[in-house]
Amino acid sequence: YYSMKYTVIASADSPSQNIFKKMLTNMSKFGKIATETFVTEHNQMKHFGLTLNLKNEPGIIEQYKTYHRDAWPEIVAALKAVGITRMDIYLLGRRLLMAMETVDTFDIERDFPRYLEQHPRCKEWDALMRTFQEPVPEAQPGEWWARMEPVFEL
Repeated sequence: YYSMKYTVIASADSPSQNIFKKMLTNMSKFGKIATETFVTEHNQMKHFGLTLNLKNEPGIIEQYKTYHRDAWPEIVAALKAVGITRMDIYLLGRRLLMAMETVDTFDIERDFPRYLEQHPRCKEWDALMRTFQEPVPEAQPGEWWARMEPVFEL
């Protein structure tokens, strides 16, 4: 069977939510529905794309990937605590792309610094990761992870 997750952005008793519940009921006749998630209109998400480079030094890319395969639990918990609901990091050559989904109240200027204060290991992780990283040439002065402009959303 297929496992699917559904998210509806609508108020709890809205016609959209009721239609969706009926649709799930009808679909369940044809197979097992693994997960249903209903959220209110107050729980909308924000999306961010950020980029930076890894340093052009031998072994840097593999070391960076190794650390991220086994990210410290305190780091993961702290990112979630400040409102980051999903984070994916992609690599092409030396260029990293961080795709991030956050709660609607997340403010990148306020909450990234707040993340560093969640646990002492957050600052340790940040300092360690910066030994592998460098800003992209397109970054603004003082910007580490450069914010990317969204150009398409499906």
